[in-house]
Amino acid sequence: MRVGAELRNLLTSVDNMVLLFPPSAHKEIEIAHKVLSKDMGELVSCMKNAHNFSNTSLDNVYRKQMLSAAHVLALDAKNLLDVVDSVRMRFPSLRMNSITLNEAEEAPPPPAPESSRGMKSTSCV
Repeated sequence: MRVGAELRNLLTSVDNMVLLFPPSAHKEIEIAHKVLSKDMGELVSCMKNAHNFSNTSLDNVYRKQMLSAAHVLALDAKNLLDVVDSVRMRFPSLRMNSITLNEAEEAPPPPAPESSRGMKSTSCV
């Protein structure tokens, strides 16, 4: 699954980058990281349900939940990048490894419409 691999790469890049930040900035990055990781698990669960119920009358319900979980995950990835960028802006004196920086900014997800920014995760149980 390419999305999962890209998200793991993003999390790895952030993990490497956070070492360059002062300890005072670690907590907010850690929180955004945990939210993204949790919602990645939620998407996997939704995908399994969508696959398991694909030949039933519940197919559309589980597909909608999967798409909703994917949307939330995209928002979480954008939020993580925004948090990292915010920390970088607050600490401009930090010299960062350009390779690590480029990996983290390589392929950010597209921005979500304003109306969906407050959207909460849906459960796929």
